[in-house]
Amino acid sequence: MFDIDVEHAPLHQLEAEICSWAGRISAARCAWLLALAAFDRREGWAGVGIRSCAHWLSWKCGTSLRTGYEHLRVGHALEQLPALRDAFASGRLSYAKVRAISRVTDVGSEAEWVRQAEHATASQLDRLVAAYGRLHGRDGLGQVIDRHARRSCSWRWDDDGSLIIHARLTPEDGALFVNALDAAHTGHAPGMPRDRATNADALTAVAGGFLTSRAPTLADPARYTVNVHIDANLLTDGDREHQSRSDVEPGVAVHPETVRRLAYDAGVAIPNAGRRRRTVPQTLRRLLEARDRGTCRYPGCDHTHWLHAHHAVHWADGGRTDLDNLVLLCSFHHHAVHEAGLTLAISPDHGVTVRRPDGTVIPHQHPLNAGTEPLRHLRNAAASVAPGAISGRWAGESLRLQESVTALLNAGAARQGTRGHSGRSPGPRGPRQRASGPASRQR
Repeated sequence: MFDIDVEHAPLHQLEAEICSWAGRISAARCAWLLALAAFDRREGWAGVGIRSCAHWLSWKCGTSLRTGYEHLRVGHALEQLPALRDAFASGRLSYAKVRAISRVTDVGSEAEWVRQAEHATASQLDRLVAAYGRLHGRDGLGQVIDRHARRSCSWRWDDDGSLIIHARLTPEDGALFVNALDAAHTGHAPGMPRDRATNADALTAVAGGFLTSRAPTLADPARYTVNVHIDANLLTDGDREHQSRSDVEPGVAVHPETVRRLAYDAGVAIPNAGRRRRTVPQTLRRLLEARDRGTCRYPGCDHTHWLHAHHAVHWADGGRTDLDNLVLLCSFHHHAVHEAGLTLAISPDHGVTVRRPDGTVIPHQHPLNAGTEPLRHLRNAAASVAPGAISGRWAGESLRLQESVTALLNAGAARQGTRGHSGRSPGPRGPRQRASGPASRQR
């Protein structure tokens, strides 16, 4: 519980309590990230079926893999940056600010970065980091390599069944993508305004055009077919108002009328091949991927690529090539099950149980235990955090980007004994007085 009654305390006291706890949480997170970095360095996560510390973190602490990798990056950076670490541990900087700074700073410039962060909001600091990165790495091979390494494309299915896509491309790949959308606009929707909706139509046209043109050359064209999983009665039963919704992979509900439209040229897949063959036919493979949501079923793993169809009871031991005897495993865990003495069983409801060689079950998820008095432990762990430390020194000023970047470049140059970005010897810099604004602000 908080130290005050949050429903009846004066609002200024509640505000102070919230800010105090924000500082305590930052200090505690600093300690946690340093412990995590040490755990990774000492390879405490290593074991059968564990890919990496991020995988262990996802399994044991409930984070996503992407978040886990970011936590590890920041934790290892804190080990090398004492000024940033001290500011974080004392509750003066939030995790958002520390994460941003750790991408660009080094020992020589971290003190200046901390000073800038104390006089900026998190969003202003993100802008400053981006501007500094562009200028510091301008025309450099390092920037090109980093930009290439940071390219990404991810997607997720929203609650209403829509697909949400997020991509980061290099400038040359981005230009190619935009040109493809322009061509799709010209070819499929002449004269229509290019708003977000028509951009979505163009993107769909690009995807469909690629699959149409490349399908004959693909090793397994059927693998890239969009599959709809339905009750067979859905297509024939006249009582359409009471029919259940069906699924488009990976498990997104669609209306029965949409199914009837898609079914005009669809094929039918049968969910077993029995003892006739050991390998899994493509029709059965598609059913298996739909049931397992295209994800490795090994406890703690959520990989969606390089998946193998594994027989729970091996075909050589009499196992059938049926949906009830198959499960998706990524290549890493498929090898682990076969070569590390693990056993895998499938229950009648298609639940998966994996046992170690000693017979103990590998749990799918480890419950998080905060202890009996989590807030007391957190308060004790961050007892040295001053009230209001997290609020920093920002007083509403806007970001003075050019001066801030110059100060940071000068700080890095000073460590190397070179002249600063402005051409003057950098020398020590202290915060300006509030009357004229800090180095990172303007009126």
